[in-house]
Amino acid sequence: MKRLIALYTIPYLILMLASSLIGSDIKETDDMFYPAFLNDKDMIIPKAEKKPFTFSYGGWLMPIVIDERNGDGKNELLSSITIGKLWVKSWLWERSAIYLRVKDVYTGILREKNIDIDNSDNLFDLDVGYWSISNSNNTLKLYIGRKFFIIGTGLIFNGRGDGCQFDLNSKYVDFRLIGVYSGYLKKDNNPYNLSDKDISDGSKRIFTGGTISKIIYNQKVYLFGLAQIDKGKDSAGIKSKYNSEYYGLGFTGVFQNAYYFGEFIHERGKSYLSDPDPITGLYEKQNIYAFAAVFGLQYYLNLSYNPVLLLNYAYASSDKNRINYQSPSGNESGKDNGFIYFGTYVGGYALRPLLSNIHVMRCGLSILPFYNSKRQFLKRMNLIIKHSYYYKNDSNSGINSGEALLNSRDIGHGDDVMLRWKIFYDLSAYVNYAIFIPGNAYPSSEENRYFFMGGLIISF
Repeated sequence: MKRLIALYTIPYLILMLASSLIGSDIKETDDMFYPAFLNDKDMIIPKAEKKPFTFSYGGWLMPIVIDERNGDGKNELLSSITIGKLWVKSWLWERSAIYLRVKDVYTGILREKNIDIDNSDNLFDLDVGYWSISNSNNTLKLYIGRKFFIIGTGLIFNGRGDGCQFDLNSKYVDFRLIGVYSGYLKKDNNPYNLSDKDISDGSKRIFTGGTISKIIYNQKVYLFGLAQIDKGKDSAGIKSKYNSEYYGLGFTGVFQNAYYFGEFIHERGKSYLSDPDPITGLYEKQNIYAFAAVFGLQYYLNLSYNPVLLLNYAYASSDKNRINYQSPSGNESGKDNGFIYFGTYVGGYALRPLLSNIHVMRCGLSILPFYNSKRQFLKRMNLIIKHSYYYKNDSNSGINSGEALLNSRDIGHGDDVMLRWKIFYDLSAYVNYAIFIPGNAYPSSEENRYFFMGGLIISF
């Protein structure tokens, strides 16, 4: 259970931290998924003097409490996560620097229904450590080491790893190339887990790809590609390697008071069927042929309280023979049309849907409730409300790891209320409350789900 808490929660916390540290020029209106951390902005580092071997340093402390319940009101899971991070940056010369960051994550299970054992855990790891170098006008940049990598919106790939990144910016087009290996990350905190072998041994995957983009007026159009190679060892007698490729195009733009983005993805590759052939006893490979798309619009109204209208839509293909969209070998027969990715998608905190066999439609509103206050710290409070409707692409298949299995496309509705408050420059607070109301794809006995998360971000 502690791994599940970290898997669901830590990516959100990193994104919250990014938004809280970016500054007042970026309005925090969404689930911290897009576009606030498009580059390596998981931690914003203060500018430092660029003299050789000068140092800057700092850190963050993030205590969080999470409460998850079902409709009977009983406490299903009450947990706490305390994340501490310390960083140091040193310039080697004017265009070259080394950045190191360590982290300690303590996960405490305060109460877990029907579980009496202590399920707490502590993890210490090198979070980030890389060398960066650029030319005099920053048109060429190179990063080598462990850092945060991202392709496009971050849906297909988004996270830490060991490797290199090369950026080239020109007056014609911009390029980004990456090569990443995930096998040296701590196994209990490795975000690329798909199968049991990944969880027990640590995910050993190679990611290589890049983007090519062009600015046209106020719009950016980009093409991208990513190959994922599974280097992990199969369990004895079981084939579960999942090798995938992702190709797509995306765009971002600003028009008057509107900010918009979109991304379309095609996945290819090879995966194994979940069971061996009954005659030969061999596991058969099948082609992967899947699709996904995400779109979003933020419209800023010139009114009191700075209201922002939020619209989002996401889709991913389905496979009627897939029993699990979180397993590399969840396909029981035929071509594998289920979309599986290695990035981040936030579609509501209570359901936490994987973007597979699903359509997600979300609308909401963001306001500054104390817009007219004379106190600056109150004016920085941001309230976000979002409503979501979920329905399946294929009514005969489930979602996530095997839920909503009834023959209906109606998954249900969800509501999220999020409070983001940058109290001072070094202190931020956040609260998330969410509810999911199951639809006809669930049995009548399925209860509503409730989610609460609150915490602080203390920087120094």
